[in-house]
Amino acid sequence: MTNQKKFITNKYITLLAFLVILCLILFSVTQKLFFTDQARADHWLATTPQYQYRQKITLNSSLIAGTLPNFPVFISFTDANLRSTASGGFVNPNTFDIVFASAGPGHPTTSLPHERTSYNSLTGAITAWVLIPSLSATTNEIYIYYGNTSIISSQSNPAAVWGPTGANYQGVWHLDELDPCSSLPPPGFLDSTDPTPTGRHGTCFNAPTFATGQLNGARNFIGAAAPSDGINIPSLTLNPIFTYEAWVRPASPNGLTDFRTIVDNTLVVPQQRWFGTNGTALWFFDGTGMGSFNFMTLDSFQHVTVVANGTDVQFYRNGGLISGSPPRTFSPITTTFGIGYTPVDTYLDQYFRGRIDEVR
Repeated sequence: MTNQKKFITNKYITLLAFLVILCLILFSVTQKLFFTDQARADHWLATTPQYQYRQKITLNSSLIAGTLPNFPVFISFTDANLRSTASGGFVNPNTFDIVFASAGPGHPTTSLPHERTSYNSLTGAITAWVLIPSLSATTNEIYIYYGNTSIISSQSNPAAVWGPTGANYQGVWHLDELDPCSSLPPPGFLDSTDPTPTGRHGTCFNAPTFATGQLNGARNFIGAAAPSDGINIPSLTLNPIFTYEAWVRPASPNGLTDFRTIVDNTLVVPQQRWFGTNGTALWFFDGTGMGSFNFMTLDSFQHVTVVANGTDVQFYRNGGLISGSPPRTFSPITTTFGIGYTPVDTYLDQYFRGRIDEVR
């Protein structure tokens, strides 16, 4: 990762469209089309043998700001056609033949990289992150394909979605694993599996529990006095331009009292990069505190972001800029990180109380 990249993703243009992350699950899905239909001539995915069925997914163009290259979009819907053939649908019994592809122009020859995060073959419910090469208000259609008996292995490719050839994230933690906290290495799931090629899988302590999240599952942190609970993330390099982002749901009655950590590292000031809440404010600390004011709410998920853009530090909530700092620059650091707690010994009382989802 170059010094022009930020901590989590390589394009802070996405900050202009965080509501896209929130709202692109608002889309329409057309009826199932057969390959034998006239529609087969309309940019059908070119494979041998052919996929037999597809449905168009149209993303809400009014919620897309600008042109977003290599943008991961979250797709979530239920359709009876997507049940397995054993349950009356059209997906292979092995369930590997679900892919996504562009809507043209021309006949796409490869599917779009995607990470399938959940699928129910009995109901046809699916959730997935799909990498759109160039997303805009005018390039907002993709297709979901299924029904190809030649597919015998999973087509889900998380590394291609989140890695250097895709969105180029340093780390992504969905926090939606159903299994209890574990220190087992892959292929066993950890508490916070990282789908990027670097595989910075987290390990937890004192078992933050699974809970309903904004996108699939989340982790619930009790936020008690030390020792409480948290997740440890292996070492990575944080460059001068970086971003933290997450969905958070501070809990009643005291989820917004004092300082509560969303993400922090193991270094002390001035190398500390603490991001969390301070009362109802978003807050960033590296020896000098800076924050927004009175924007956080209890018992409700909100998308929060802090951006160091090389000039200053900016805070976003649900896609909207809420405040900025005086001029501010940083040096690169390499360190381990914590989710839900601060691993710096002198601040062990700053555990997050509530739910955290989709940290990047």
